[in-house]
Amino acid sequence: MTEQLARRVTGQWVAQVLEQFNKHTISEKEACELLGIRRSQLYELRKKWLKSNLKGVTFELHASGENKNVLLPQIYRIF
Repeated sequence: MTEQLARRVTGQWVAQVLEQFNKHTISEKEACELLGIRRSQLYELRKKWLKSNLKGVTFELHASGENKNVLLPQIYRIF
């Protein structure tokens, strides 16, 4: 199984590839190959990237399970 995108490349690299793809400098196939993702994933990622640009927020990649801030109530903690 391949590693998640967020673990393979930096968010800055992904943003650069998406920017080039969005400007039609590179093709859909080239962008998929550079990122190591499928076509559907490319467009899903592009959508998130465009939303972050519209909001003026820096684009960041997140690996699944990355939200470690959730704390269990004391009753559920073993130690």
